[in-house]
Amino acid sequence: MELRALRYFVEVVKQKSFKAAAEHMFVTQPTISKMVKALEDEVGSLLLRDGRQMVLTDAGQIVYQRGIEVLAAHACLETELNDLGTFGRGNADHRHSADGRCAFYAGDRGVKSAIRRSN
Repeated sequence: MELRALRYFVEVVKQKSFKAAAEHMFVTQPTISKMVKALEDEVGSLLLRDGRQMVLTDAGQIVYQRGIEVLAAHACLETELNDLGTFGRGNADHRHSADGRCAFYAGDRGVKSAIRRSN
């Protein structure tokens, strides 16, 4: 499963539109469609399409919810790795929550920060 495909799928669900998701992600609509199709080929049907309406299948609901968590964890990982350069190796204690927050505590430096990334 590609992270990019997951990101595009989550955006399609949020925007309720392939076209709007493509515009928001600065890619073409066929790119979004292709990536969502590849994801569906891998895990099964995610969206039921009826004209312009989209409804998540049971699998789609699971992939959407877990996708949000995976993308948040990925954002936290990037933040943690970037923080290594700021705080030095091994000095930061990072904590991640499923709601998209990535908190880090810089030990005896008394620095505490919480980052919430919106995708």
